[in-house]
Amino acid sequence: MLPKKTRLISSEVSAVTKGRVLHTKFFTIRHLPSSIETPKVSIIVSKKIARQAVVRNALKRKGYTAVEPFFSTVSRGLYAIFLKKEGVDLSVEELSNEIKVSLKQANLL
Repeated sequence: MLPKKTRLISSEVSAVTKGRVLHTKFFTIRHLPSSIETPKVSIIVSKKIARQAVVRNALKRKGYTAVEPFFSTVSRGLYAIFLKKEGVDLSVEELSNEIKVSLKQANLL
C-alpha cells in the first residue's frame, strides 16, 4: 500500500474533479497536472459499489496495492481513480495491468 504522503487529501480530491477524465470499463481516472515533486493518488469507492465500509476499505487497499509497482514512473500530478462495479471482481494483478495500460494510453506513464 502507498504511504500516506502520496495519497490525496479531501480538498485535493475536489480539485482533481475539475481535471482531465479517462473512462475505462473498470474505473474512471481523473488527472490534474501539478508542480508537486511526486504524484499523488486516491482510490475512491462509492457506497453504490459496496455498502459496507469494510468492503470499501478492502477495495481501496487492493487499488493502492495495484498502483504501487509503477507509481514512481507516473508523471507528476494528482490522480483520483474511481472504481466501477465491473472492477470489483478483478484481482490485484489484473487491476494493476488495467491501470497501467490506461495511463500509457493517456501518455501519463
